[in-house]
Amino acid sequence: MPTYTQYKDSTDSTRTPSVSIWADCPTLQIAHDPSLGYHFYDDFRHFAPLTIALAANDKYTYAADTGVLVADSTATADGGHIFMDDLDTDNDAGFLGHGTYAPFARLTSADRMWFEARYKRLTVADNDGGLFLGLFETTVVPVSGTTLTDDASVLDASEDFVGWRILAADGDAIEPIYQEGGNTIQAVGTGSTNAVGSGNDRAIVADTFIKLGMKWDGTRITYYVNGAVHAYYDVTSSDSWPDVNHLAMGWFESVNSTADLQRTLDWWRVASTGGNHVT
Repeated sequence: MPTYTQYKDSTDSTRTPSVSIWADCPTLQIAHDPSLGYHFYDDFRHFAPLTIALAANDKYTYAADTGVLVADSTATADGGHIFMDDLDTDNDAGFLGHGTYAPFARLTSADRMWFEARYKRLTVADNDGGLFLGLFETTVVPVSGTTLTDDASVLDASEDFVGWRILAADGDAIEPIYQEGGNTIQAVGTGSTNAVGSGNDRAIVADTFIKLGMKWDGTRITYYVNGAVHAYYDVTSSDSWPDVNHLAMGWFESVNSTADLQRTLDWWRVASTGGNHVT
């Protein structure tokens, strides 16, 4: 059944979800039959500010160092924006996780996954701080934002991650990555089959939104920027690929400076289908 996104331009940085990612997502079917899969979209129009160190907030879990704030900014935004602020001490970090440690997506050959988020940061100076935005393993309950990612955006080596990362040392570049717990983190290379490696960073602009997306089709993970294919990786049976644990959406920020660096999430959206939803 056609959906609205199938009639939109395939590549743009507007608030609209990207057709190249979502046109084949069975959104309406999932809405009518939850056993087919899972779909979640949040434009943050109704979001209660979070200020304490560890909390569950309806659809979300939040963990942060003292003073770090995730707040609603709808008073100054068209639609909903949330921002992570008061990252003003070296190694400050904050984390927002979808669900109270109840993951929903797996990345096996029987599964499919769609993800996209619209994000910006106030500054992109080197050494300001790191980011992870995407899907993460939820077996570790963070007691602060630094449990899963530190000020250099080094991810917890024991956990699974699939998504986008900004290295603190290179604040204006974002890169597609994945990591299977216990193995080396992999930066996905420049769009050739089975390509993994460095050198596929995407430049970002200060205080400017960018849409970061992913799609898993059972064998290939494809990364999108503003709806255009940025890189992909064909997974083989010999790869260290996170295909066992269930994953959930997560947003991690950290700083290794004393600047008060605001980072903003306009919306995020995820869907998954496959063997993990069969009852």
